[in-house]
Amino acid sequence: MRCCALLLLLCTWACPILIQARQFLFLAAPNVLQMDTEETIVIQAHEFQKEVDLNITVRDFPNKKKVLFSGVTKLTGPNYLNMFTIKIPSADIKSEFEGEKQYVVVTAESKTAQSLSIEKAIMVSRSRGYIYIQTDKSIYTPAQTVLYRLFTTDENMDPHSKPVLVELQNPSGVTVIQNLWQVEDGLIAKSIDIPELASFGEWKIVASYQNDPDNKFVSEFEVKEYVLPSFEVKLTSEKSYFYVGDREFTVDITARYVHNEEVQGYAFVTFSIRRQSEKYNLQNSLQRVEIDDGKGSATLTMEQVIDLFESNTNLVGASISVNANVFSSGGDMVQAERSGIQIVESPYRIQITQTPHYFKPGMPFDFSVRYILI
Repeated sequence: MRCCALLLLLCTWACPILIQARQFLFLAAPNVLQMDTEETIVIQAHEFQKEVDLNITVRDFPNKKKVLFSGVTKLTGPNYLNMFTIKIPSADIKSEFEGEKQYVVVTAESKTAQSLSIEKAIMVSRSRGYIYIQTDKSIYTPAQTVLYRLFTTDENMDPHSKPVLVELQNPSGVTVIQNLWQVEDGLIAKSIDIPELASFGEWKIVASYQNDPDNKFVSEFEVKEYVLPSFEVKLTSEKSYFYVGDREFTVDITARYVHNEEVQGYAFVTFSIRRQSEKYNLQNSLQRVEIDDGKGSATLTMEQVIDLFESNTNLVGASISVNANVFSSGGDMVQAERSGIQIVESPYRIQITQTPHYFKPGMPFDFSVRYILI
């Protein structure tokens, strides 16, 4: 009897025990899924010996009734692993409360074995991106036009094209004007007219993406009553032209109060060039000028011009403009501008338009030459 028991025990040790391993799916995804953005998830099947067809669905949370995205993928050996791209439209997800966290349920389910599936609740966030607003000035008066530009970028600071809602709000926060613009390649330039009967104070340009109206970007400017300046600014120059052979062009600034007293302060001066219908701001020409006893001077060098245009010969026929914002020691500011300073190859112009076009033999030939200094 003991021999039979010992023999049975030895047979049990010698024969391998066959155990069927449990098949299961593994799902990896970002902690937060951005709406309206392609996101990648990873799915892997474990303990499989043949390819697996999976249905991928994204549903609302917690009801799981609304399908936000669906697709199909196939897992094949040897790793039975695949990456899959999903995209959740923000228009299909509504938030009842501002700032409320929102989730979706991502499910991977075998098409053949209904019991083989995996699901995961993941937080979602709207693909916000950024909007940068730039206005041409910081202070306006009623009935003036505000020139502004919008720069739109995604989370990676790359330009992108999306509809943008732009609002003009008065100091009370009331929207006066509202426009919807389609931004192309991350940049758009527009204008807004301030009402003639506008309240004074801090106004705002408020921009938001059409699909994300709760995420707002703001640029502020001031609307003030027009007041006659307390002092006058004049911009003059020794020459009325800029010769391409000259190294620099100097503009003299004179600032006097209405009672003829000289202004003490400083000025910020910039130059620009207009060629044909295009205007080019010379950013490297920005300079601070001290105003002492009502006088100061700003200089534009040919090197600064060539930095932008590479050659001075391309500038013949163009004109220079100079803009000066003069600040007095008392805090007042007056803006002055001078334009139409021609860039020339020669400061002189010769005309013979009054000369006859034909010579008559035997007759005196009178001609006249006009010598004009530009």
